[in-house]
Amino acid sequence: MSVMSWNIGAARKRRRGIALITSIVVCLFLVMLTGALIQNQSGAFSIAQTSDAAVRARSACQSAYEYCLYQLEHSRTWGAGGGFLSINDVDPSRRNNSSSSALSDRVEIRKFQGRTFEGYLSDHGCRFTAKVSNALTTPAAGTPQEQVTLEITAWDGDVPRESSRSVQGVYCRLRLAPLYDSSILSRGNITINAREALFASKDLFRNEIRAEGNVNLPALTGGKTRFVKHNEATINSSDIDRLSPDPTGMLWSGRKISEVGPSGPRELDQAELAEAARRSSGRMVNEAANRADIYDLKPENIPQPTNLQNITVPPGEFRFTKASASVTYEEEYDVIGPDGSITTAKRKGTATESLDVLEYYDPPNAIRPLKVLRRATKPLGSRKTQLSVKVNYGDENENVVADVGDRFELNNIHRSNTTVSDADGNPQAQGELGFRKIGSGQTAPVVIDLSTQTVAIQSGTKVQPASRPANSTLPPSAFELTTKQGPGGVPELPTFLLGSGSNDVVFEADGDVSIGVGYTKGIGTVISKQGSVTLNPLAQDFRWVRREIDGVITWVPEMEISANSQYAGLVVYADVDVTIGNISQAEWNVRGFVYARRNFIFDVNDENATFFGSVVAGNSEHGEFLIKNGKRATFIYDPEYLKLMTRQLQNNWTRLEPLVWSESRG
Repeated sequence: MSVMSWNIGAARKRRRGIALITSIVVCLFLVMLTGALIQNQSGAFSIAQTSDAAVRARSACQSAYEYCLYQLEHSRTWGAGGGFLSINDVDPSRRNNSSSSALSDRVEIRKFQGRTFEGYLSDHGCRFTAKVSNALTTPAAGTPQEQVTLEITAWDGDVPRESSRSVQGVYCRLRLAPLYDSSILSRGNITINAREALFASKDLFRNEIRAEGNVNLPALTGGKTRFVKHNEATINSSDIDRLSPDPTGMLWSGRKISEVGPSGPRELDQAELAEAARRSSGRMVNEAANRADIYDLKPENIPQPTNLQNITVPPGEFRFTKASASVTYEEEYDVIGPDGSITTAKRKGTATESLDVLEYYDPPNAIRPLKVLRRATKPLGSRKTQLSVKVNYGDENENVVADVGDRFELNNIHRSNTTVSDADGNPQAQGELGFRKIGSGQTAPVVIDLSTQTVAIQSGTKVQPASRPANSTLPPSAFELTTKQGPGGVPELPTFLLGSGSNDVVFEADGDVSIGVGYTKGIGTVISKQGSVTLNPLAQDFRWVRREIDGVITWVPEMEISANSQYAGLVVYADVDVTIGNISQAEWNVRGFVYARRNFIFDVNDENATFFGSVVAGNSEHGEFLIKNGKRATFIYDPEYLKLMTRQLQNNWTRLEPLVWSESRG
C-alpha cells in the first residue's frame, strides 16, 4: 500500500467519524429539546390548571359574599350577638322565594361555631368559611355600630384548605345604606320646568338623579343645570358658575336626556351630551340598559314618632265657606203718644246675614252636606235681641244645621241619643260624627274655631278618618280640609295649626288627604294608603330673607318646614299622586321625604324652591316627577332619614352597601 492510498483512507475514516459524532450531537440536541418542550408544556398545563382553580376560588368567594349579603338584607339580626345557634340559623328556609331557593340549593352549610360557618358551593366545586360580625342591632367586638364585618375564605375543590391548589380571601365591611340613592328617583319621567336646577348631596359618594323614562332639565348645554357642593347649594348667587362642582354627580336616564327650552324638551345628541356633562360637572348616562332600583315602599314602612295620641275622626271633607242665614230678632222701638209721651214697644223682624260655617261632606264633593256647623252670629244692636237663626240650605236640608258655637272638638268618641244617617244610609248616633261643643278654656287634640277660622291640632297627635265598613259602596275614607266660596261669599281663609312646625303631627287615611288653601304652620307625616295627597299651604309664619343679586338687595318671604332630630320635616306617602302648590308665591325651603306611587307635581309659582331629602315618584309604569313654573329648583340629597327607614323595613329587612373591601390570595 502506497503512502498516498493510506492518507486517502484515513481522511475518509475521519470524515465518517465526524459525521457520526455530528449525528450523535444532533440527536442528543433533539432529545434535549424535546424534553425541554415537554417539560415546558407540562408547566403550561400546570399553570392553566392553577389559573382555573384561582378563578373558581375567586368566584366562590364572591358567591359566598352574595350569600351573606342576601341573608343580612333579609334579616338584620342574622349572626348578631354571639353568633349562630344552629345550621338553620345560618341557612334559614326561604323556599317561598324562587331566587332564594336557587341560592340555598347551591350552598351547602356543613358546620358552624359561634360566628363562623363552613360550606360548599356546588356550582363552583369550592369550599369556604365565613366569619360574621354583625353590629346592625347589637354591639359586636371590632365592628362599629350599624355595620357588619365579613371575613370570607374560599378554596378550590372539596378538600382541606391546606391541600387546595388555590385559596382566595375577602375582608369587607358593610354599612347601613339609605333606602334610595338619589335626590330624585322616578320610574317614569323627570321634568323640571325652571330657569335653573341645582343638585347637591350630603353623601360623599353619591349625587344622583335617576329616571326609568326621560330626563328633561333646563339648559343643560347652557350651564343652567349643575351638580354642586352641598354647602354652597343654598347660596343666593346670581351666577351659578361660581359654585364649586361636585365630581360625584350623575344624571341617569333609561331613555333620553333632553334640555327644556321655550318650545319644550329637546333631545341631546352625543356631542351635546358631552357638552352637558362638561357644563354640569355630572356624568350623563343616556338610554341606560339596566333598570332603576326603586324599593316598593309600603305605608307601614314610614317611621312615625312614638307615643302619639290617636284620634279617629269622621271621614270626608271639612269645607270652610259662607252661608246665607235668616236671623229672626225682636226689636225695641219708641212710640210717641199724642201727648208727646214716649213708650217702648217690641216688634219682630228678620235680617239676612252672611254666616261662617263648616260644611261636612262624605264622600268629599258630595252634593248635600251631612252636617253644617255654624258659628254664633254677631250682635244685632243695643235694642235688638236675636231669637233664632235659620241657615238657608233648603227645607229638606234644615236638619243638617247644628249650632255648636264658635269652638268645637273634632273626634268620634262622644255619643248622643240623636240619630242621623251616614253616607251609606246607615243610622248612627250624632255623636259618632265627632262634633262636640267645647268651652273657651277647654282643649282637645283637634279643635275647630269658627270665630278665628282656625283648625288647631296638638303636637303629638295622629289623625285618622274612620275606615269604611266592609260592605260600603263609598270610596276609601278621606280627610280633606278645604275652602270654597259659598252663596254668602268667600270666607276668611282659615289657619291650619298642625303641630309645632317639626314632625309631630300625622295624618293617615285609607283614601285622599288634602290640606287646602289656608295659612299653614307646621306639618308632619301625611299618608294616603290608597289615594292622593294634596297640599296648598299659604305662607303665614315665613321669615324675610335678605337676597343680593347683582348688587341689588331685596327681601323675599321664605316658607320653611323644618325637621326634628329623628324625623324629616315633611314626610308624604301617596298610593297615587302627590300635588303641592305654592299659592302665596313664597320661597320654599322644605326638608323631608316624598313617595308618590304615580305622579309628583309641584307648582312653584315662579319662585325658588329648595328640597332637602329625597323624592321618589312613579313606582308604577305611568308616574312621573314634574316641577312647574320654577325659578331655581334645588335638590340636596340627605341620606339620614332614608337610613332611618332601612332600620324599620318590614319583615326585619334592611339594605347594606360595602364600605371597605380587601382581597387576598394564599
